[in-house]
Amino acid sequence: MIKRKLRILGILCMCFTMTLGITKIPVSATETSIKSYALTPESDFVIDSGGTITKYTGSSTNVNIPATINGIQVTSIGSSVFAHKDTVSVIIPNGVTSIQIYAFDDCIFLENVTLPEGLLNIQDSVFNGCTKLENITIPKSVINIGTYAFKDCTSLESISIPNSVKSVGRTILGNTKWLSDQSSTFVIIGDGVLIKI
Repeated sequence: MIKRKLRILGILCMCFTMTLGITKIPVSATETSIKSYALTPESDFVIDSGGTITKYTGSSTNVNIPATINGIQVTSIGSSVFAHKDTVSVIIPNGVTSIQIYAFDDCIFLENVTLPEGLLNIQDSVFNGCTKLENITIPKSVINIGTYAFKDCTSLESISIPNSVKSVGRTILGNTKWLSDQSSTFVIIGDGVLIKI
């Protein structure tokens, strides 16, 4: 009788242990998911007193820029900050009003960019040479898009330019493969006016 009770107790302990083992799996997966969306450490950026990020020193390919760095609100992504890096995705925080020239120049692995509402200015050649960038949504707050902003974005399938844009630089889509191929790629300007390229 005692042996039987011990055997049952042993089986229950095994079941309990197995259950604990199983519950650890989703917890671990959740932790991984949270980490993948975590803010990039402030120490990976250099920022000036005016709120412009002047350098990115990190190695992460998925960058989620903090809204404040060293107590300073981020207001601008500086010239060439991410140029020639292996960045795959970038989330730019609310509060950023300007992306300066060549900020993402020749980021050949860049696939996803989240631009914030409140962004006003996309300067010249910001996404020049981002050959894997397929789609981008320009926030309704943007008033200026500079020359060659999307030059050589050979995978770009569509771009929507909102009514807010008052100034568009010369050949913002210059030298894209699909321009010369006369494919069905299109640009939406203002109130849903489609221009087939």
